[in-house]
Amino acid sequence: MDLYIWLTQTLLPELCESFVDPRKRVSIIYLCTAILLVFIWGLTSGLSLKSGLRAVTSGLLSKKILLSRSSMGDYKLLIINRILFSLKAPFFLSKTAFTAFLFFYLNEVFPTQNSILSATPVIFVTVAYTVILFLVDDLSRFITHYALHRFEVLWAFHKIHHSAETLSPLTVFRTHPVEGIIFGLRSLLAQGIVVACFVFFFGSQVDLVSVLGVNVLIFIFNATGANLRHSHVPISYGRSLEIFFLSPVQHQLHHSKSPKHYNCNFGVVLAVWDKALGTHSLDYSQEKLQFGLGDQKCQYNNTLFKMYVYPFCEVSGILKRRTVEFFNKLSKGENSAFQ
Repeated sequence: MDLYIWLTQTLLPELCESFVDPRKRVSIIYLCTAILLVFIWGLTSGLSLKSGLRAVTSGLLSKKILLSRSSMGDYKLLIINRILFSLKAPFFLSKTAFTAFLFFYLNEVFPTQNSILSATPVIFVTVAYTVILFLVDDLSRFITHYALHRFEVLWAFHKIHHSAETLSPLTVFRTHPVEGIIFGLRSLLAQGIVVACFVFFFGSQVDLVSVLGVNVLIFIFNATGANLRHSHVPISYGRSLEIFFLSPVQHQLHHSKSPKHYNCNFGVVLAVWDKALGTHSLDYSQEKLQFGLGDQKCQYNNTLFKMYVYPFCEVSGILKRRTVEFFNKLSKGENSAFQ
């Protein structure tokens, strides 16, 4: 009975929440706008109603994509990860608790600065808070994503996401729990710091420009094709806009298994971070992209056991190799000291 209650009152509501909560990228609202965008894209490309419907059915709702072995792996990870995080949730520090701790810490260290900017016009505070929260959140996503590719140990876990050979909006859930924890900490730190600082300096007048309770800038991003980043629909914003904003096709380049596309377009919304780091790419053309790990393919094929366990085996091998290298260098150093 307890298991039944947990399934019906905890797990199922949490699974459904992702598809009804406007704060979630795969909310039905954004899935519908994604379908509409693909239809319009296909309509304008082929100049017929039939071409618009074909674009939706072939690039987004194709059985070949949604029922592929890769997509089945996405669904398995979605469900099992939700179960794991539901069980572990009480052991994690909440964003609210961290924000409150940081606020009281600032109040203790800088007591005379509390609400020092409370006379600032509300409209200015609201706009500044909305924009800065968006910028810090987007930059922290970029840094975290770059680190997952840059560091060998982290890449062992992030490989799970890049092992997808077919892309659908639910591929966003194709993550190892370790990566989920990393991104959870990122969100905790980035958003908690911004919220605590604004409340500390500006007082209770801090508010957010929002749509359905979502930062308006994130809402626009989600409603204008965020779900198409993980799809087979190569929608471009046009190169003039793609200097500033990452389009779906640019993220698809990031997932390409072609070596020439490795390590590009790490950003989520803004392209400026990639431009600054030199990882920005517009190298898409008429060629049909293929997704996956290519020559870096791991020893798993969308089976839960391998997707969860293999990264730990790989990390163990990496640490063992580095330990051996360290002691080899150490011994060489000692030997040279006696020469």
